[in-house]
Amino acid sequence: MHTFFIAPTGFGVGLTSISLGLVGALERSGLKVGFFKPIAQPHAGDEGPERSSELIARTHGLNSPKPLSLGHVERMLGDGQLDELLEEIISLYQRAAVDKDVVIVEGMVPTRHASYAARVNFHLAKSLDADVILVSAPEDESLTELSDRIEIQAQLFGGPKDPKVLGVILNKVRSEQGVAAFAERLQELSPLLKTADFRLLGCIPWQEELNAPRTKDVAELLGARILNAGEYEQRRMLKIVLCARAVANSVQLLKPGTLVVTPGDRDDIILSAALAAMNGVPLAGLLLCSDFAPDPRIMELCRGALASGLPVMTVGTGSYDTATNLNRLNKEIPVDDRERAEKVADFVAGHIDHDWLATRCGTPRELRLSPPAFRYQLVQRAK
Repeated sequence: MHTFFIAPTGFGVGLTSISLGLVGALERSGLKVGFFKPIAQPHAGDEGPERSSELIARTHGLNSPKPLSLGHVERMLGDGQLDELLEEIISLYQRAAVDKDVVIVEGMVPTRHASYAARVNFHLAKSLDADVILVSAPEDESLTELSDRIEIQAQLFGGPKDPKVLGVILNKVRSEQGVAAFAERLQELSPLLKTADFRLLGCIPWQEELNAPRTKDVAELLGARILNAGEYEQRRMLKIVLCARAVANSVQLLKPGTLVVTPGDRDDIILSAALAAMNGVPLAGLLLCSDFAPDPRIMELCRGALASGLPVMTVGTGSYDTATNLNRLNKEIPVDDRERAEKVADFVAGHIDHDWLATRCGTPRELRLSPPAFRYQLVQRAK
């Protein structure tokens, strides 16, 4: 039985997407794969099951043990019960590992409210005797800064000399020269990646359409009132256009996947969007702001566009606040968006070195029992 522990180098690296792809990649290699998210970290507004575990269940059919709540974990850490917490997690891990060749364990994401995440991840990886795979995403930084960030995180788990620290997967790579050239430049620059013991295990290009929420998700997150649902469960928002200009200057912006944001009294923009829809342009939708109700006579003229599936929604906020709220939308995959989750899983799996990882799973290794794991085994044998 082999364990891969995936640890983020920061916030917003797309850890759930990497989990989806890693499970898919190892399944392609013919391995029986398990998944385990030890500690839940719900986003604001999240309700119901933990997101990563639920998406893995819906896309790969893997049922994972229910993660521990953040409140429970923080109480135990606050009471100095780290070892007891680790034993509890090891017990859950054993359930995820039944009849599996390999288990993917998703670590904690460091946030303002969970600054202790890196310390917990270190103890989790050690307690589970896991191979560590770092997950990073290039931000507005130089290659040198990215290289330094990866090296610092590797050092937290013992550094490149520790055979348990396997390498890094880079996600959301945007490069005009392409991901292959980006990876080559990083490997030339990074002292860590020049060693034989630390590898670049995947380089995932940024794909706009894989990050596109459904119009329905946008409506729910904004608390918008639906005037015409149309195809709002199928259409996706690729781009936001705030229409404050004259119609002639806005026409070229009305493209497939565009969410048109305009005050409800801009009859000219509403009619333009309706004409585009009737001409076969599948807009993401029409979002009316500033709490102006559209003129019923105008909406009657738009009846053909509404019948074609154009979603129309309204919010009370003004243009500026609406645009700000749209840019702050949670980009995570909703648990019921199976189509997007499956596309992400396939795309990420196609860019991961799964052959090398599968080979690693078959490599004989010396098991190292941490004190919590040793105590857990003693208790099980005593039972």
